[in-house]
Amino acid sequence: MRAIVAAVGVLVTAWLALNFGVALIAVQPSLQASMFGAAEPARRAPSDLGLSFETVSYGSNRDAWWVPAKDSRGVVVLVHGYNTFSDPKSGDAGPLLELAAAFHGWGYDSLIINLGYGTGAHPYSGGQLEADDVSAAARWCRDKGGKPVSLWGFSAGGAAVLLAAATGVPVSGVVADSAFADAGKIIVEQAARMTHLPAPTFALVPPLMKVLAWPGPVNLETELAKHPIEVPVLLIHGAEDRAVELSNLRILQRATGATDWVVPGADHIQSYKMETTAYLNRARAFLESSMPPLQVPAGVSGRP
Repeated sequence: MRAIVAAVGVLVTAWLALNFGVALIAVQPSLQASMFGAAEPARRAPSDLGLSFETVSYGSNRDAWWVPAKDSRGVVVLVHGYNTFSDPKSGDAGPLLELAAAFHGWGYDSLIINLGYGTGAHPYSGGQLEADDVSAAARWCRDKGGKPVSLWGFSAGGAAVLLAAATGVPVSGVVADSAFADAGKIIVEQAARMTHLPAPTFALVPPLMKVLAWPGPVNLETELAKHPIEVPVLLIHGAEDRAVELSNLRILQRATGATDWVVPGADHIQSYKMETTAYLNRARAFLESSMPPLQVPAGVSGRP
C-alpha cells in the first residue's frame, strides 16, 4: 500500500512540476529559447525596404519603429506575434515591414512595436498585458499627431489588438491575421503537440500562468461578449493553419461580426506570402473605408 501511495505521490509531483514548467516557459519566452535553443531569425529594419524611420519609446521599456508618411491621413500600429527571441519586431514571421512600406506609399504612418514581453517590461500573459501595450502604442500615436489610428496584429499580436479594441482604446479599425480565440487553450494545445502527450495533461498551465503573469490567458470569446468591438474588424486566416486552427477564426467572427477572409492553402501567418496582391488590395480597401477622412481647413486643398 505504501508503495502505491508513494508511486501516486511521485506521479502527482511530476504532473505538477510539468505543468509549472510549461507555464513558466510560456510566460518567459526567453527561458524557452535558452532551454531548448531557438534559431536566430534574419533581422531586418525599415531601412532594408528603403523606409526612413525613427526608433521611439511608447512606454517604459517599450520600443518601436516610427515610419512616417508624407501628408499622412492616419496611423497603423503593427504588432508581432509570440516569439522567443529579443526585439521580436525585427525578426517576426509576419510581413510587418512589407505592410509598413505599402502603408507609407498609400499615405499612412506606421508604428511597428515590440510588445513588452519582448523587451523585458513584463512576462507574456496571454492577452491582457499585451493588449495594454497595444493600447499604450495607440495612445502614443494619437498624442503625436491626433490622426486616426488602426491596429494590425499577427497571431498573438492579433489577439492583442482585438482585446485592446474591446477594452476601449480609441481606434478606427482592427485587423487580426491568424489570431487565436482562447490563449489558454492554444498554449495547452501547443504543449501537447510538442510533447506528444494528451492535452488534459496540461490542464493546470492556464491557472498557473495567472499566478506567474496576472491576469493570465484571455478567452477572447468571453471578453468580446462582455465588451463588443465598436469599430470595423477584418479577420484573416490561412485555411491550412497548423498552429492556430481555422475554428478560431469562426469563433472570433461570431464574436465580432467581422469581415473575414480565409486564404486557401495558407499556413500560419502565410496569407500575405500566398496572396500578396489580394492581401494588399484588401488592406488598402479596409484602411480607406475605416479611417475617417481628414478634416481639411477651409481654403486648404486636401491630398489628391
